[in-house]
Amino acid sequence: MIETILGDCLEEMKKIPDKSIDLVLTDPPYNAGREYDNDNLSDIDYLEFTDKYLSECKRVLTDNGNLVVIIGIKYQKPITMWLFNNMNYCWEFVWWKSNGMLNGKATFAVWDKVFWFSKGEGTYYRQHPEYRDVWNIPVRPSTNDFGHPTPKDMKGINRIIHLLSKEGDTILDCFMGSCPVGVACKELNRNFIGIEISPEYYKIAQERIKNTTPPLF
Repeated sequence: MIETILGDCLEEMKKIPDKSIDLVLTDPPYNAGREYDNDNLSDIDYLEFTDKYLSECKRVLTDNGNLVVIIGIKYQKPITMWLFNNMNYCWEFVWWKSNGMLNGKATFAVWDKVFWFSKGEGTYYRQHPEYRDVWNIPVRPSTNDFGHPTPKDMKGINRIIHLLSKEGDTILDCFMGSCPVGVACKELNRNFIGIEISPEYYKIAQERIKNTTPPLF
C-alpha cells in the first residue's frame, strides 16, 4: 500500500489510527525562511507546531515503533528536549554531506543530525556490514533534482529504512516533499503513508511514485 495525501499534516494525521505505524521517518521544515509552508514562523509558533506534530507521531506509532527525525542545527536543542521528555532515546547519526554548499553564517553546512527515538526499546535489524554513526553521503544534484529545494539523498533514506523496519511494515512521512521515503518504501516492499501540504510538491511525489518499480518478489 502506497498512499499519498495532499493536506495539512496536523489535520491529516488525526485520521490515522492509534498504534498503526511502525516507523515515522520525516524531514520537517527547519524554519529557515524558505518559501514553503511552516518554514517562516516565529520561534514560539514553530515550537508549538513542532509539539503538535511530534505528539501525533507518538500517538500513531506502535508500542515499540521508531521515530526518526532529521533536524536542522538551529532548533536541535528544543526539539531533542521534547523527544527526550516524551520518548525513549535509541541513537543518533550524522548525515555528512562532504560537498555541502555554503548556507550557514560564513560556513559550509555539511551535516544533518538524524535522531532515532522510540515509544519502547526500539526495533532494529542489523545490517552487514554494520553501519557506523557518521554517514558520508555527498550531495548529488543530478540524482535528486526533482524540483524540491531540500531533497534528501535516496542512499541515506534507504539505509534508515533497512535498519529500522522490515518488509510489510507501515512507514509514515508527515512532510513528504518530493517523496524520497515513499519511493524507497515502494522499492523495498514497505507500506507507506505520506502527507504533503504543497500542491506543487504533491504532484512531484505522485509522479515519482508512479515511475517507481516495485520489487519482483
